[in-house]
Amino acid sequence: MGARPKVGLVLALVVAGLWSHAGCSAGPGAAPTDAAGTGDAAAPTHELHYRVAWDTAAVTLGRDVGGDAAAGDAAALFALTNDLGVRFEVHRGWLVTYSMEALACATTRADSPARPWWRRAWDAVGVQPAYAGHGDLPVSPAQLEASHVEDLATLAVADEVGAVQVARQPLCQLHVLHGRADDDAATLPTEVTLARTTLHLEGRWRPATGGAWQPFTWRTKVGWGAVLDLPVAPDIAGAGLELTVVRSLARLFDAIDPAEASELDAARQVLTNAVTHARVVVAPHLH
Repeated sequence: MGARPKVGLVLALVVAGLWSHAGCSAGPGAAPTDAAGTGDAAAPTHELHYRVAWDTAAVTLGRDVGGDAAAGDAAALFALTNDLGVRFEVHRGWLVTYSMEALACATTRADSPARPWWRRAWDAVGVQPAYAGHGDLPVSPAQLEASHVEDLATLAVADEVGAVQVARQPLCQLHVLHGRADDDAATLPTEVTLARTTLHLEGRWRPATGGAWQPFTWRTKVGWGAVLDLPVAPDIAGAGLELTVVRSLARLFDAIDPAEASELDAARQVLTNAVTHARVVVAPHLH
């Protein structure tokens, strides 16, 4: 009986501390420095376009996939050999980008006094924003909750995920999150049921030592993301900017041996590889 009041007291102090951040940690009159705005309600805004694309270097695409057409090679979207020597062919697949958010330079440090109180409180309890999603935290105007379903049949073309209006300021990082597709996502495929799913891949693989091809189907509802550094700190102005997340297709199946990994583990590794081997390309938006 004596231990419970102490636990309650500790919890109360933690909650009080978080609320104290909400009321005073930014200081009187402090202006937010997220990509959400500059603190001036009359400040002009500019378009920020989010895109996703694939670097297809060192990957065999579509009709260039050779082999036995009767065995399914002709239907392959792409073929590659991973870092373990395992050969893969992907026949169809979809990847969901749940959200993207540009981060202003002053907000990239967790200890920055200008960092919004709710982000600092979130960090304080050990949850990294790169892996947060589907939550109830305040949403920045720079955050695009797109639930964008990307068909790997069109991987040679960059996808426009969406655009937001943000105030002019330097940007330093981009948070990208792959997560479950919403039930009403506009680009859900008809070939498979993808609602509430993050990744769906179908194809076949062959061991590094050779042998028969084996089919695979990998699906997961897991969300995974990362905060990516921009190569420069662009100052959004004029017609706006395009931020394109370019993933490495050649590295997508790194560290996966289907003979050892479960289907779920393989799917999770694909998500990890997608964000680990990604970079951001910054360009002015051309109408």
